[in-house]
Amino acid sequence: MFWVTSRLVHFDRVASAWLISRFIDPEARFEFIDPADKFPEGATTFSLAGGDIGRHDADGTTFSKLLRKYGVSDPALREMEKIVAAGVAYVMQGVMPSPDDRCALIAVGLLAVGEGNLILESSDHDILDRSFPVWDAIYVDASMHLLRHAPAASEGDPAARQATRFNMAIARARHVVGRARKRAAIATSA
Repeated sequence: MFWVTSRLVHFDRVASAWLISRFIDPEARFEFIDPADKFPEGATTFSLAGGDIGRHDADGTTFSKLLRKYGVSDPALREMEKIVAAGVAYVMQGVMPSPDDRCALIAVGLLAVGEGNLILESSDHDILDRSFPVWDAIYVDASMHLLRHAPAASEGDPAARQATRFNMAIARARHVVGRARKRAAIATSA
């Protein structure tokens, strides 16, 4: 599909583009426009006023809206949803993270990375290229965090079950990231 958002892509829109390309539309193509421009014909718009998937507002972040609209229910993505929401709250409302709010602390770090990428990169496509590996790493971290804090079952060897869950999470994350990297390599060589 052909996806369009506003230029100078940042935090929620970068996370949303990552979500689209990794979990919603593996063949996604992105274009970036001025918010006042007419939407290109045939495009699915996100984080644009009056578009298909709206900007962050009282109904949630664009990332959250995409999760809901496309029925994506991966628990690690739900953890990432909290990170994106905390980052948007920090920027839009000045909500400072507390020392024990893991998601908000990660969000502030990701905002700094995003600001740096806006300065370092000359195009929105380059910003996505630089940012996607960071979001891949956040996905893996969220998966591992959930496993570390999952309640242990009462039967069997808890350490063995935990190791199995870690290995399954690592395999899943590597599959998602590896599949995306292969697509990117094919697209680059074409």
